[in-house]
Amino acid sequence: MVLDERGEPISRPAEIVKLSSPRFRLLKFNAILLLLVFAAMGLFVVLRPSPPAVVVLPLPNGLPAPKPSMLARWRAVVPGWLWRLRDSLRGPRKVVRLDAAIIGFDDLPGSSLAALWLGAPQFADTNGHQVWILGESKLSRLRNRLERSPANEMVAFPRVDTADGIEAQIFSGGTVYVQGAQRNVGLAMDFLPRVRRNSTDLTTIIALTEAVTNRTVAPAGLPETDVVSIQTNLIVAARIQIPRGSGVFLLDESTRAMHGKRIGVMISATLPPPKK
Repeated sequence: MVLDERGEPISRPAEIVKLSSPRFRLLKFNAILLLLVFAAMGLFVVLRPSPPAVVVLPLPNGLPAPKPSMLARWRAVVPGWLWRLRDSLRGPRKVVRLDAAIIGFDDLPGSSLAALWLGAPQFADTNGHQVWILGESKLSRLRNRLERSPANEMVAFPRVDTADGIEAQIFSGGTVYVQGAQRNVGLAMDFLPRVRRNSTDLTTIIALTEAVTNRTVAPAGLPETDVVSIQTNLIVAARIQIPRGSGVFLLDESTRAMHGKRIGVMISATLPPPKK
């Protein structure tokens, strides 16, 4: 017989027996596991080191695969309903709009660059890449300055709407036959954003190519022929931390293959207003 705290018999002892059932132990285990998962998530966010502002990456065959997170490694042992609960609490993926501009421009003396209020670049390497992270007003002034010059070439102004962790690809161009094979020629951009509260962690690959026709000298008595080849004017992969309300200006001087011009790439990331 089971007695209550006053010494009287309990009429429904089955309710107490139920607390020691296998199902209750499973629920208790899942609750503890859930608390441990949330605690681990908090520690991971707090202790995770901040990535550098700009990194120009070795060119891979596509976007580099992100390293599995601690949460991803838990998927094999954590029940599926916990992940569904996490997604319901986190809400839908955060949307980000990426605006880009590709501009080929003539040489500007160093004093002219200083006059554009660029300051020192956040990144520079020996391959001719320089990267500035600029506020929206500075980026707009730079773009207007370059667009106003009739000697500059406005290559493309792509825009894409994507979301946190969703890869987006843009291609603007056409196809040509090179040695009997069909090849894409034009601007190809690959974006993989990771949306933070006040910034966008953007990994991007940019490739700009054009078809070039060269006339070959034929042996005597035979007509000259045109040979089509593909010229790469720009190819770069980078990971950039873009603060909210800012953008990126990437300057490439590695080849100057596009009619002797330098190529500038501007990218801005527009995030939804932060939740209060």
